[in-house]
Amino acid sequence: MIIKGCCRLGRGNETRSAPVRLVVMRLASGELLALACSGRPRHALARYRQRWTIETMFGNLKSKGFALEATHLTNPDKLATLLALLAFALALSVKTGVATAHRHPIPIKKHGRRARSLFALGLHTQRKIFIAASPAQVIAFLDQLFSPKLPIKALLSLAFR
Repeated sequence: MIIKGCCRLGRGNETRSAPVRLVVMRLASGELLALACSGRPRHALARYRQRWTIETMFGNLKSKGFALEATHLTNPDKLATLLALLAFALALSVKTGVATAHRHPIPIKKHGRRARSLFALGLHTQRKIFIAASPAQVIAFLDQLFSPKLPIKALLSLAFR
């Protein structure tokens, strides 16, 4: 629901801020989402979805997976190289998570969301494979990851011994 009309932030007429619109919607989970925007409300919702995807990705790069902040890198070239490698690793983790979820669906919690993200499931599966598999099996798994297809079942089964 888009609340009709605009309001301005601030007190009285001494501050002339940009007009703000309020957008309120109920999510599939039953929660309410409220956004304040200065532009078109439908575009604000699309931008919010994109932003949330990016926030999730940064969480995966930092505290939920790769601990990017622990590197303390300041050299822009080295940081750019690291970010490129981490983006690649993140994509491979999600791909592994998708393949794993096909074999072992992620449980849905009472609130309607998955118990784990595809990224977390994929990273966990990769760790288990890298620990349990022989070097030849790891190379075969990586070959599958780099192909357009999902990793083969026999290799994923290494993670579920």
